[in-house]
Amino acid sequence: MVAIILSLISIFAGSHEFGPQAISTIETIESPSKALPFMLLFGIFFPAVTGFEAGVSMSGDLKDPKRSIPSGSIMAIVVGLVVYIILAFFFSMTVDGKILATDSQVLLKISWIPELVIAGIWGATLSSALGSILGAPRILQATAADRISHRFFAKGVGASNEPRNALLLTFVIAEAGILIGSLDVIARVVSIFFITTYGFLNLSCAFERWTSADFRPSFKTPVWVSLFGAVACFVVMIQLDFLAMLGAIVILGGLYLYLKRKELVLQNGDAWGGVWSSLAKTSLQRLTTSRQHNRNWRPNILMFNGADQTRPFMLDLGSSISGKLGLLSSFELVPSDNFVAKPRLKTETENGTLFKNSYACNSIYDGIDEIARVYGYAGIEPNTILMGWSKKAENKEAFIRLINRIQNYDLNALYLFHQATGKKTAHPTVDIWWSGWGKNLSLALNIIRHLSNTNPWNRAAFRLCIILNTEEDSDRVNRYVKNILAQYRENITFKIITNHIAQLARHEIIIAESANTDLSIVGIPDSNYDDLPTTYQYVNLICAQLKSVLFINAASTFEEFTVTTEQNTVSQSSQKSEWVLPAIDESLYPEITDDVRRIDERGLELVNALHKKVIAAWHRMPSFTIR
Repeated sequence: MVAIILSLISIFAGSHEFGPQAISTIETIESPSKALPFMLLFGIFFPAVTGFEAGVSMSGDLKDPKRSIPSGSIMAIVVGLVVYIILAFFFSMTVDGKILATDSQVLLKISWIPELVIAGIWGATLSSALGSILGAPRILQATAADRISHRFFAKGVGASNEPRNALLLTFVIAEAGILIGSLDVIARVVSIFFITTYGFLNLSCAFERWTSADFRPSFKTPVWVSLFGAVACFVVMIQLDFLAMLGAIVILGGLYLYLKRKELVLQNGDAWGGVWSSLAKTSLQRLTTSRQHNRNWRPNILMFNGADQTRPFMLDLGSSISGKLGLLSSFELVPSDNFVAKPRLKTETENGTLFKNSYACNSIYDGIDEIARVYGYAGIEPNTILMGWSKKAENKEAFIRLINRIQNYDLNALYLFHQATGKKTAHPTVDIWWSGWGKNLSLALNIIRHLSNTNPWNRAAFRLCIILNTEEDSDRVNRYVKNILAQYRENITFKIITNHIAQLARHEIIIAESANTDLSIVGIPDSNYDDLPTTYQYVNLICAQLKSVLFINAASTFEEFTVTTEQNTVSQSSQKSEWVLPAIDESLYPEITDDVRRIDERGLELVNALHKKVIAAWHRMPSFTIR
């Protein structure tokens, strides 16, 4: 340090014979900043200001690192900055620019005692070298002690645990740099590694401040300062030497992959848990304040499927519907008389996509009602219930009450009935049955959108079916529905089934058309909830004949479509219509009234017989549809 100070005194007190005013015969030349690129000068100059890290590298040997590192580093930076700025202005005012750009011995020529300048150069060189030699092996030794680098370098010697093995590696690296033979090349390489270190230090500081509650440095800086420093370092690396920056990225990437394969477990944890927590918090805040369009609907499903493998088809179907964008929470309900004393809710995850819960409750239906009412939190509240359809007569009343409650909670309801066949179809078929009005079509198309992105449903053939019980304009309905399907951009075929002549019950048509379908999605309109006992019987009739049926009822948030003027309930549509004898006004033609009545009665019997034996029988054929 004394040699460096004396060299500066010798420079400031030296000769001024090479000043700009002393040379009148030299022609004006380009400024040094144009003769040499600024970033090249920066790359050469930058390593000279990295000595302030010497104290940081030796923090393990400091008596009070918390106090010494911040104050010592800032003082070193400030003193170095002042000295270099003063030297820059001093040279510009006392030495001609051409000489500065061309004569590398100019400092010796203008100094008061040249030997002191040489001593200062040696002092600066040795201080940097000694700082690196003392600091780098200790860092390598510390990483080896933490099992990051090879344990060979963790071994120390003597009372102060000197890192001899790490020092040998440092010597080899330094010798390789010396053998390059060009100080300018060495300076640029060293600059890249130093700037990379500074950039990641700044990034790590901002990262920890953002994610970790345990990050409480004694010397605090604003987050924006760290972010600005990190961005500035990466910009400088790009400008300085793009290829060297790519090389540094490759080296750091290889180091990261190496450490990742070692699966290190830090004693104090890492910051990634805080990252995900911060992201989750921010996302929940945004989701809570923003309104999501139903076209971007994400299924957040509460699935009540019992213990593992009790209902594998429901688990597969729920996972397929939730897909990559939704959430699936599976519940196993455990009825218990003493459920208060037992753990109420246990949660675990499976592959990060399925949240499995075990819940002790008084009864199955009470447990479903309680979970549907209170489970979830702002931003990602559950929006869909997936459960089995109960056909047990003893549970009918409790099940109907639960259906009513789910509708009152304004949740999408999916009730699955599945008959195991023992085989899976490589190319399954799916039928969607829509009444022609209401919100169920929008829900069904959103379900198909998510379902078709998973295996094996991505190879499925989807079909939408509508039953027209009146003489509707089939062409108008066909155009309107196809326009809806085009908006959702799903590959779904469409079929209209006219029923104004046959007047078959709705469940008979569904059974006949979907007898061989792998999955039938049947909408239950809101109006059918007014007479749930009848709807319950209607659903049971369908369940008895089909393979797998998913009965759906959409929440109020979905878009409503209407393509038919008829909005009959199940109780009305389930009754077979017969030809009715029109009323006769006997006062008009009393003499022929009896004859007309007898003719109408015989004709009515004939028409009903023809309808029952011919038309209705033809309609039940799977390949035949009256239009």
